[in-house]
Amino acid sequence: MKIRSQSELTDFLDQALAWRKQEMTNLRFSIQTTNRVHEKRLLARAGVPLLYAHWEGFAKSACEAYLGFVARQGLRYDQLKTNFVAIASKGAIREAGQSNRIQLYLNVIEFATFNQGNTGKFTLAGSIDSEDNLSSKVLINLLTTVGIYCDDFFTSRFLVLDGSLLKKRNEIAHGEKTEIDVVGYDQLHTLVFELTDYLKRRIETAAANGEYRRP
Repeated sequence: MKIRSQSELTDFLDQALAWRKQEMTNLRFSIQTTNRVHEKRLLARAGVPLLYAHWEGFAKSACEAYLGFVARQGLRYDQLKTNFVAIASKGAIREAGQSNRIQLYLNVIEFATFNQGNTGKFTLAGSIDSEDNLSSKVLINLLTTVGIYCDDFFTSRFLVLDGSLLKKRNEIAHGEKTEIDVVGYDQLHTLVFELTDYLKRRIETAAANGEYRRP
């Protein structure tokens, strides 16, 4: 989907999050309503990788959508925040870093020096990388990529994100017998809802306020 307007971006984010919330809510309801203890434990264990998958999946698709929105605003490089210029030049920088050829370094310098008046163009594919392990460290890099500040709302949840959601997801995914009780599962469920809701709002605010523009 090519997203050109704020309304299209909001519609995409609404739809991308709605089905994920529905699936997570349905599973939580099943955990809460079953009377069998072993079923509660089984569903909670199975639910942790699902919660993580929806966290990573939404964060990646939401940031990709925002990047696509910015790319279609038709702004020049000198009008865009420098993170978007970095995305556009990443390939040339990587190529230069793997070689001793001076021409490759000149290409990077010439791009930064002489192309700033051109319309910004950057490749969307591969620009947003969750590294299949969306930890606090990876989240900071992901937000920096799209020019969104990692504020206190995010950082105050890093301990639970890394020490509980990711840790338990990795243990369960690798076959360890990690027990998840209902209280612990509810905590992770709430965390994912809070993070995805807030990320959605931050992206919508960034689009509405033109935060992708260079000051």
